[in-house]
Amino acid sequence: MTEEENGELGRALSYTEPAPALDIRCRPMAEVWVLVINTGGTIGMVPQSQGLVPEAKKLAEALKKMTILHDATYVKETQLYNRLGADTLVLPSFSQNKRIIYTILELSPLLDSSNMTPSEWDKIARCLEANYEKYDGFVILHGTDTMAYTSSALSFMCENLGKTVILTGSQIPIYELRNDGRANLLGALLIAGQFVIPEVCLYFDNKLYRGNRVTKMDAGSFSAFSSPNLPPLANAEVDIIINWETIWRANTMKKFEIHMNMNSNVGLLRLFPGITATAVSLPLPQNISEQV
Repeated sequence: MTEEENGELGRALSYTEPAPALDIRCRPMAEVWVLVINTGGTIGMVPQSQGLVPEAKKLAEALKKMTILHDATYVKETQLYNRLGADTLVLPSFSQNKRIIYTILELSPLLDSSNMTPSEWDKIARCLEANYEKYDGFVILHGTDTMAYTSSALSFMCENLGKTVILTGSQIPIYELRNDGRANLLGALLIAGQFVIPEVCLYFDNKLYRGNRVTKMDAGSFSAFSSPNLPPLANAEVDIIINWETIWRANTMKKFEIHMNMNSNVGLLRLFPGITATAVSLPLPQNISEQV
């Protein structure tokens, strides 16, 4: 190496001017899209003279003011509303080069879950079918009283499911100072946006349950649900731990489809010690076509 080359190398090695800063706003950001179907329930209720009632067209605007659930700066920089509409929100950044964008689709009328019927199950299933190819995951906001019934019904109505569907809600409205709605909605969005769990699930109090193996146990606790005979599919503690060995994995590539027109004329016969054959063989009432 010549003396001139040695000098150039020395100057290069001693060069201390900082490298130009990278503008992270120019860095490509992967967007994951989640559809939030708002059916009603306590999570979006407001106090009225007759008690808590669902209020239409309030949730999206209220969530925009909650910085844990919406990043207004990202919306402005990316002109998100111009692209996807005013009912679309975005979670703050939680993972490098990934954003969870979620749109709220509000069903009408919003219902207290005690008023849910198979007709509403059909409506939810049709929403999933109509938007299945547009979104990466789905969150369904629902009242807690019949949430386990809806999650179980949808698990059988949705065939060849290949995306995450999560029902959640709260014991206290999300607008209250102290509530469980923000944590439940945030947890459901993070799981639906990060993981492919091709099942209908129920998320509550940091636990993700299989939709047809969960029941409401306590109306006065944030830990309202339990799955006595199956461990949770996921636990959201310091880390979100997915129990992949428990997750159902479809072995088909068939197209997603829904089954509706469920028969409501079903009777429940509870067995108990000492029940007689006569009681079991009694003819069904005229309006009951099946007995379980």
